[in-house]
Amino acid sequence: MKIQDIAKIKWLKGNVWQEKWYNTELCFLSLEEGVNPIYDLATKVGCSSIALNTQWFHEEKTYKKQEEDFKRALQRNDAFISGVIKLSENYIKEAEAVLKKVEKAKEINDILLKEIKNAFMQLWYVFLADLGEYLPTVIDDKLSAKKLNDKDIEEIKNYYFLNTLPLAFQKENENLKKIVSFYKKRYGEKIVNLDKLPKDVKNLLSKHNKQFEWLMSDELDTSTYSLEDYYKKFRQMLFSKKQSPKTKPSLSMKTKKLLNRDTLVFLEMVNKHLFLDNYAADLYTKIEFFFLKLLEKRLGIGFKELSWYSWKDMELLVNRHSKLSKEKLGERQNYRVMVQIDGQIGYFYGKGDFDRVAALVNFYAKAHKRTKIHGLIASKGIVLGKVKIVRSVNDMDKINSGDILVATTTRPDLMPAILRAAAIVTDKGGITSHAAIVSRELNIPCIVATQIATEVLKDGDSIEVNADKGIITILK
Repeated sequence: MKIQDIAKIKWLKGNVWQEKWYNTELCFLSLEEGVNPIYDLATKVGCSSIALNTQWFHEEKTYKKQEEDFKRALQRNDAFISGVIKLSENYIKEAEAVLKKVEKAKEINDILLKEIKNAFMQLWYVFLADLGEYLPTVIDDKLSAKKLNDKDIEEIKNYYFLNTLPLAFQKENENLKKIVSFYKKRYGEKIVNLDKLPKDVKNLLSKHNKQFEWLMSDELDTSTYSLEDYYKKFRQMLFSKKQSPKTKPSLSMKTKKLLNRDTLVFLEMVNKHLFLDNYAADLYTKIEFFFLKLLEKRLGIGFKELSWYSWKDMELLVNRHSKLSKEKLGERQNYRVMVQIDGQIGYFYGKGDFDRVAALVNFYAKAHKRTKIHGLIASKGIVLGKVKIVRSVNDMDKINSGDILVATTTRPDLMPAILRAAAIVTDKGGITSHAAIVSRELNIPCIVATQIATEVLKDGDSIEVNADKGIITILK
């Protein structure tokens, strides 16, 4: 593939994603025409894509066509979401079988590598068919037709959005809350360093770390959670007034009677899709954790270093023990381009190629100055605060109490920062996203799917987040 091929396409700005390099490759492969069976339920259009380091772009014409096709499919009838759920369940079942294999494996070989790749691809099929950005309009239309008031609609949404089987980040949060509660009852709220933590509490925290260390393994240039990481979260939780509720929202019989059978069935499907989409992410991260652990054990390569490997590099690593040199790793950390056009994947490394590609792509993708940004309402409320852009876990310390956390998307590893934030704004996501779930649990305003928030807003901007209307206003 030549750089000239990239110039033939009009690119639409995507977002900044902190995916490991090989995950970017698998995602792009999943966007090809006819590859993703879940996509095929809604659209027959493939989409060319490009990544400049962590910035993602998509072919404007086909990406917009895909969005339109998904909206139409969802509004057409409930059979579409039923089909998405059925395929998602099948792929998740196969991925669960691969997880069992990789958990038990003593070493990595070509056969297991192929099974892992297949599981990853199938889970990407599930992620990419996330209906969270399109469902709110359909849900509002169905509920508004029943002539429900705003309070009833919010009660229904809270019930169906938050009453799912617990996800990994929720289990981790609940378990840590128990450790914090145990500490408070026995030792009060006095501050101590990790090395001076009472032995019984330190043992509980160590078990917690062993159980949930895998939750941080999927982000670019990061390693797994350590005991120190969970201690920091433990310490913050000790003094935080913002906590997830102990009981899940309920739905009164009075409100339930206002809904007919078809609407109830639809809402149950929404609830199931929400769980499956997030559970698939848990599965992916856990498989990836054990996969990378096997590589680390066999070849002595850490999680951070493996961030910069493409899938082809992974295959060479497993089959020939061919490692990337420090020089090549440095080149990829700073200047890497991956492009997928018509099913062909191309790579460009080094400052020269990077700058040439960036000049072609960014020509079509400059943000316009604006004072208002629109998005989807994930959790209602209105707050004023200062913007703090969070690209990765390395930016979490920027968040002070009352700040507005602005990110491409949120992940479980950002929870310490979220607990300090007054509101959340994201580029991507919908009602199935981590940001939407957490903000509803914590009862803080949240607007998702703005597409451009991290591009338009800057650290220190004063903004109003009006999550009753889905509008962010830049004050100064």
